[in-house]
Amino acid sequence: MKRGLHLHVIHVSGQRMIRQGSDGLWRGDHTQGSMGAVPIRTFIPLHLLAFDQSPELLKWMKCVTYGMEFQYLDPAGWFEHHHGFGNYVWSPPPAACKVVAEQLTKARWKRPESLHLIVVPRLMTGRWRRHLTRGTDMHFELEPG
Repeated sequence: MKRGLHLHVIHVSGQRMIRQGSDGLWRGDHTQGSMGAVPIRTFIPLHLLAFDQSPELLKWMKCVTYGMEFQYLDPAGWFEHHHGFGNYVWSPPPAACKVVAEQLTKARWKRPESLHLIVVPRLMTGRWRRHLTRGTDMHFELEPG
């Protein structure tokens, strides 16, 4: 009998480890975070958009892109709205970045004059970073804070 296993290694920041409780295990603290009956998935937000995790980021992006008429795409817009002329901001959750990388490649081939900005939290980067950076002219990372 054979079974398949897909193991995804996910980088978790030190601040999340402290909140999650695994940082305190070596000190014998078994009451924090997931050790205190809080589900572990609440500490690894693979389903949240960058703008959902940090509303301040959305305000900053709107300030930076002011006057450039950017359209902020929601998940439904990943498959429909980005095919026209214009400027677009994509904000996928980390678990869906590979799909966004594929859609972005199609959009860039179809309309190379359009400008696309992608804002993604730094989780599951091993699954999508290479695909996403190959299809871009430039990429950079912002440090939190």
